[in-house]
Amino acid sequence: MTRRRAPRTTEPALLPAEVMPYVLMDPKQTASFLGTTPATLADWRNDGLGPPYCKVGALVRYQFRNLQAWLNDRMVSTRAS
Repeated sequence: MTRRRAPRTTEPALLPAEVMPYVLMDPKQTASFLGTTPATLADWRNDGLGPPYCKVGALVRYQFRNLQAWLNDRMVSTRAS
C-alpha cells in the first residue's frame, strides 16, 4: 500500500507571533503583502528605494519585521480641518 503525500501549498503556515517578525519572505510573497509586483520591488532595489532586504546566496529575502518598520515610517497622518 502506498502512502499519499499531502498536497504542497504555497501558503505559509500560521506561525506564532514571536516567530513571525523573523520570517524571511521572497519577493513574490513580499510584493503580495505590499500590494505591488516583484518587478516593482526589483526596481526599488536597483534605485536604492523600498524596504530593506538581505541576500541569502543569490536569493533576495525580506524580513517581515523590516517590512512592518518600513511601512510604519511611511504612515501619513491627516489633519482635521
